[in-house]
Amino acid sequence: MGQDARHSRQSGLTRWPGPQPIRNGEHDNTRTHPQQPRLAREVRKFEAGSGQLELVNLDAGPVGRATFQPGWRWSQHVKPIAKTDSCQVAHTGYFISGRMKVVMDDGEEME
Repeated sequence: MGQDARHSRQSGLTRWPGPQPIRNGEHDNTRTHPQQPRLAREVRKFEAGSGQLELVNLDAGPVGRATFQPGWRWSQHVKPIAKTDSCQVAHTGYFISGRMKVVMDDGEEME
């Protein structure tokens, strides 16, 4: 079975609707800029060497890359660090490989 993660309904986990048009006056953070942005890279290791989360703080907000080892479970490898029963953070993401099972606080499951 794939990885699993627990999310609260508050996390707003939804499928990504795809790229949205840039409105007049909005900043396009997807374009390459001539200056190197101030990248404050933070690495958060999961319990038992089960993976890590690499974070970079951009003007538009944090961007992270998570690596999960086989057998990773939020309840075992992040819950002791977060000290909450489920993830309380909203996420938008995609998978490069593998799959993940997500279980919401209300019992809804998706994979």
